[in-house]
Amino acid sequence: MRRVVALGVTGAIAGCTEEVPGVGDSNPTGAPEPIQTFVRAHQEDDPELARSALHPDGPVYEQISDEEVRRLDVEIVSGGTVPDHENVHKAKLRLESPDMAAETQMFTVWLRPYEEELKIWDLAVGSPSENLSTPTETEEPTEEPTETEEPTETEEPPTEALFYDGFEDGVGRWQTHDSAWGQTTTHAYRGDHSAGIGSNGSQSVLASVELDQASRISTFRYYWLETGRSYGGGVRLFNRAGEVEIGTATDNPEWIVDDADGAKSVNGGTDYQRWIRTELAFNWDNGVATVSFRDTESGDSYSAAHSLKQGRDIQRIEITAFTSQEGWENSSCRMYWDDIVVEE
Repeated sequence: MRRVVALGVTGAIAGCTEEVPGVGDSNPTGAPEPIQTFVRAHQEDDPELARSALHPDGPVYEQISDEEVRRLDVEIVSGGTVPDHENVHKAKLRLESPDMAAETQMFTVWLRPYEEELKIWDLAVGSPSENLSTPTETEEPTEEPTETEEPTETEEPPTEALFYDGFEDGVGRWQTHDSAWGQTTTHAYRGDHSAGIGSNGSQSVLASVELDQASRISTFRYYWLETGRSYGGGVRLFNRAGEVEIGTATDNPEWIVDDADGAKSVNGGTDYQRWIRTELAFNWDNGVATVSFRDTESGDSYSAAHSLKQGRDIQRIEITAFTSQEGWENSSCRMYWDDIVVEE
């Protein structure tokens, strides 16, 4: 997973300063203004100033707590632009707190424009050579649908299926476990609606639905779209005994399968704001399901057989948050689901 990282420690503020240590008016480190502002905010106990340096749609925005800004002392040791990456910077920062000796760490900092000013989109511990493979330099996502989000080959809705929901008639068939999850027109794979969530806070199970009866289904298929501020989410399938059989998810933006061997990344994923087709084709005699992911925009895909946890049947579909670090829960899920199909 491309893990969103805040500064990751807590500490005391050394006090208000006229200049940012190591930068000053002449800015000898080469650190751009957003990084200088972010550092100054930690020195001046000013969470609002810190947030003014952050892109409000960036994954790091919600990770910076007021407590951290007030307690942590930060100083810029050195910095500079990464060659051939205009808006990627390296910044060596000295961090100190009352319960931690001073230490110096290298950070990679990604910048993006917001209202004609560069803001910090994301930051991660490590040098640019370790972090430049992350997808943070892609075009800035928006919450508004764009022409590129419409899949080039939209499948027809099934005429005969054990279960189908495209959410055009709402979410009345579902038991809603998180009030923030529901029908939306923000994104849709087909028609005008999907079901989604866009909120922070502790989240796990978002919604679930019971099939009319437990069945050894042949196929389970759905489409999902994740935004850049999401940490991940997915779907788990349960049998009649309430046991998990298998799960599939995104981990910002890796593709995840939770099979008999546990949850693991099977592909690095592609990009945000795209509908990803996910299908599970079951072979109950062999106790496996062939899991396939496909980016409907780029065509990138993955397909392989995965062992089921129990190998019994399927009765409940559960939509839930996910991260590899926390399992089937997280603190920011911003995703959409559409065209959920169960075939016998």
